[in-house]
Amino acid sequence: MLAVQQFNEQEGKPLLKIYGAVTIGERWKFLELEGTTARIDAADYYLDDLAKIFGILLSVIRSAQSPTEP
Repeated sequence: MLAVQQFNEQEGKPLLKIYGAVTIGERWKFLELEGTTARIDAADYYLDDLAKIFGILLSVIRSAQSPTEP
């Protein structure tokens, strides 16, 4: 996420937030980087609740399409 942030800044296309996900396949964790602040979702998400995982991913995609980015 830091590398993405640095790359976009060097390209003159900074982003307000960078989103990330970590998974071992059955368990998922979601992260957010805003400036120098990193946030890690306290909850773990499991494959038995795919609707929740897909909902989070869809929310990230919709956020990335938002015109609020600089």
